[in-house]
Parts: sequence; structure tokens; C-alpha cells
Amino acid sequence: MLIFVPFILILAFVYQNIGDHYGDAHFALAAIVASGIFFIFFFGVRAATRVNKNQLEMERLALTDPLTGVGNRRAYDQALMHRWSTSEPNLLTLIGIDLDGFKAINDLHGHDAGDAVLREVARRLSSCVRPTDLVARVGGDEFTIALRTPSSVRDAARIARRCLLQFSRPIRFCGLTIEIGASIGVFVQNSPNIASSEITKRLDFALYAAKEKGKGQIVYYSTVLHRQALRQTQLRKQIKLGFERGEFVPFLQPIIDARSGCTAAFEVLARWNHPVRGILEPGSFYKDAVTLGLMDNIGWSVFKQALDNLDSDMWAPSVPKHLHLNVTQQGLVKSDLLRVLKRARAKGVRVTIEILETALVDDWGPEEMIALKTVRDLGAKIAIDDFGTGHASLTSLVRIKPDMLKLDRFIVHNCQTNSVERTVLTMALQMAKDLGIKTVCEGIETADQEASVCEEGADFLQGFRYSPAVPVSELAGLPNIFATNATGDLLKRDTEVSATDSAVEAPLALPSLVS
Repeated sequence: MLIFVPFILILAFVYQNIGDHYGDAHFALAAIVASGIFFIFFFGVRAATRVNKNQLEMERLALTDPLTGVGNRRAYDQALMHRWSTSEPNLLTLIGIDLDGFKAINDLHGHDAGDAVLREVARRLSSCVRPTDLVARVGGDEFTIALRTPSSVRDAARIARRCLLQFSRPIRFCGLTIEIGASIGVFVQNSPNIASSEITKRLDFALYAAKEKGKGQIVYYSTVLHRQALRQTQLRKQIKLGFERGEFVPFLQPIIDARSGCTAAFEVLARWNHPVRGILEPGSFYKDAVTLGLMDNIGWSVFKQALDNLDSDMWAPSVPKHLHLNVTQQGLVKSDLLRVLKRARAKGVRVTIEILETALVDDWGPEEMIALKTVRDLGAKIAIDDFGTGHASLTSLVRIKPDMLKLDRFIVHNCQTNSVERTVLTMALQMAKDLGIKTVCEGIETADQEASVCEEGADFLQGFRYSPAVPVSELAGLPNIFATNATGDLLKRDTEVSATDSAVEAPLALPSLVS
């Protein structure tokens, strides 16, 4: 009712000044005009206020991530542009947070759980900053914090550590306990003359370096890091161009049967025939090719080249048609792999798929498990490569049921002199035997290493003692690489003898198959 008080006062003023002098008729007319003016003014102001509130709400929503309630990419871009809204450009400190293992949460627990994780992460990050700072979700599982007031490296470090600490506590959702980690990159702007796009690029450099170092790392941008990133960018361009030009070629390394001494299979390895630097091993390009999403394509390309050479005279008739193909976790679920396997089967070639143990995690989703079944249906075997260096658990071995374990060279390197390494080797080989899994000992370089792993019951051997990886054209030149051992009874064991029988002599060491 208070809104009508001004109206009543206006009528009283009109009546006092008009009614007494001009009569009731003029007063009535004046009252109608006054009423119209009042209501036009009142409802006009009210409508304008409502429009203004709606506009402000729309602007707020336009700058807000609807899922988490923090800022979105547009809010982040606006924060960068705001630096130039004053006569003195403001210096920004940016903290980038990329979640580790978020895809696995969606695959295992569903998108509702993933959304709950994002909301909780946004809430925790918001609790780490000041009211003047911005927390924005700039990607699916990536957040950025913009410290809008001038901050030192020490301030940024303190907030970054506080943010990382938030991921030490699990997130609970509908009875689930979900572990989530993060990699963090930090950029502290020390000069106003840096474009917004360059600021974002430098933050990305730091964030990528953090992910490269491993989970739960914080990396700060520096000029050294910048130079490294530029070199890496150039290398990736060369890798992409080299793949398009067909510069990646197959090298093959034999896998030896420990009992017969014969070559049982060949591992197909990619080598980069660089136009300037010559033949480069995977250590020069593997990580960057994986980042580009090209490593599997490179692997399939060199594998197809090896398959094509099966039709040529380069291969001796005694060469076993059994090849090992390295595949990443991402490549396992791609249809290109199925085409490669079908091509190999059409040529009568047996294939073993090698997957790095570092990719063998307990949270493999249904997509990967279905892919494993499909691969096996096409006749391929599954091997876990570099076993002993990753994070595979016994549970993952039971779930995936690999046909072969390739023990990393680290396990066999000093097994003949180091009792701890010998014990680890013995346990790994015995576990594989109990599970019905074949074993390959990698990195065999000396006769002592060879004798040790054979004594412990390794099924296959691989390493420089027999042959390095060589081009297909050089296979025929390897002395005795396809011949059985001259003794004829190499490493034969009496399976009826108890393993505890101390009278059993150690098996003879396998002679080198190359001069």
C-alpha cells in the first residue's frame, strides 16, 4: 500500500491548488491526468527494473558453467580481456588444473558420478581462492583459476599446493568412494605486454609438462620450459610429416624359444628413417607420437609393411609367421586394429598384441574388455609388455587373462648377482606358471643372464644376445637365427622331477644364436 502514498499526496496537491479555484470538474480532469502520469512513471520504472534484473541474470548465466556453478570459458576469456580495461594493464596469475583419470570414472561409474565429481571439485577449488579470484571450468575435466589481484610466485605456489591438497580426499557419491587426482600448471605474468592468447599458451605449456611428469605434479612456467615446448612442437610437426611421407619402417627382433633355441616369433618395432638424422629408435618419438594420437597409426603402418614382406623373397621358408604388434590402450578399441588382424589372418600370420603394463589399470571400462574379446575372436593372443614397471595388480591379470607376460629388462638385469632381483624374477615366473601364462624375459645380453632366467623356467628369451632389431632385408644374414641348437636337447627338463630336488643340475646356458 505504501506505493500509493505518493499518488494520494499528488491528488491532495491538485485538489488544493485546482479544486478550490476551478471547481470539481477541473479537479476531476486534473486528477485523471495526474493519475495517468503517476501510473506511467510507476510501471515504467518497475518494468525497467525487471528488464535490468533479467539482463543481469542472463549475463551471469552466460558466464557460468551450468553443471558446476563456477565460471565458464567465456568468463575466463573475459578475465583475460579485463586486464586492458584500465589505463594500467593488470598482471594475472593463472593456475590450470587437469583431472587425472576422469574418463575412467565416467566409464566405470557412469556420467552421473562424473558430474558429481566435477561439482565437488569446483566446490573445493572455490574454497581455495579469494572472493576476487575466478574459478572457471574451461574444458570437460579442466579448470583454470585466475588470481585477479597482483600475486607473487609465492602466493601462486601456496594456492596451487592448497588446490592439489584438495585431491588427497576421496569423493563420495551414492555409496561410492571415488579417488581423483590432478596435474597443475602455473603461470605468473611478469610483463603487461603479453597477449591473451600467449598467456593461455604458456599456461598450457606448464600444464602439459605437469602431466608429462606424472600424476599429482605442479609445474611452473619458465623460459627454459618454453624453449623445450617449442622444440617439442617442432618435433611433433616432423613426426606428423614423417608419417605422411612414409618415413616409419619396420624393424624385427626375434623372440627365442628357451627350450629349443629356435626363433618362435618376431616383435615388429617402428623405426623412424629421418631424412637428416638417419634411423631413430622409439625413444626419440614415442611419447610425442602418443600425444599426437599417431603411435598406433605408425604401429599399424609398419606392421602392414612387415606383412607385405611375407610375400617377398626376403623371408626364408623357415621363418615363423608369428608377429608381435605393440598397441596402446587407445588403439585397442579402434576399428583399424581389427582390419590389421583380418589382413594378417588372411596371410596366415599369427599375431600377439602387446600392451604396456603402464596402460593396464584396474579401471578398464567395458569398451576395452569388449575389444579384448573381439581381438581374441580373431585369433590374436594378448601379451603384457614391460611387466614389472607399471601398476598392474593381480586383479587386473585375472580380469584380462593375458596369454603372455614379457618381463622387463629391469627384473633380469642383475638377477644372477642380486638376490633381491633374483627373488622377484623367481616369483614372477612362478606366478605366471601357476596362472598358465607364458613368459618372455626381455633384455637378455649376457650368458649369465641367460642361464639365470632359463634356470628359473622362462619360456622365451629376447635381447641383444641373440639379435638387435633389424630391417626385414637383414634377417637372412643373421647366422643360425632360425636354426635349432646343435646339441639337440637344449634346456630339456624332466617334468617328473620335484622342484625341491637339490640333485637336479641347473640347465645348460643357451649359446648365443648370433656370432
